[in-house]
Amino acid sequence: RERWPRLAFQGDFGVSGEVLCRLRGADGAPVSPAGVIPVLQARARLVELDLAVLRALGQFLEARRGRLPAIGKLAINISGQSLASRAFADTIRRQLAELPLPP
Repeated sequence: RERWPRLAFQGDFGVSGEVLCRLRGADGAPVSPAGVIPVLQARARLVELDLAVLRALGQFLEARRGRLPAIGKLAINISGQSLASRAFADTIRRQLAELPLPP
């Protein structure tokens, strides 16, 4: 079941919000980030999670193109592993350019 977030305000710059994704196990039950993040961190795979969040955001926005209010800002938490990766910056630029967001 999809849950739409409550939007705190809408000003001159559009709606602002934070992007949060919830992983689900094979049984469909939510998986706690506390159980996933340390494992991914230990295996240096947090970049993959960050990129998956960006892909999920793109799919969410694309599926609702024209039905969402103007978006002023979106906050996305990115791991330190991603921030330390030179390749991640190029990848994120490409992915963000593909999102259905105004410039």
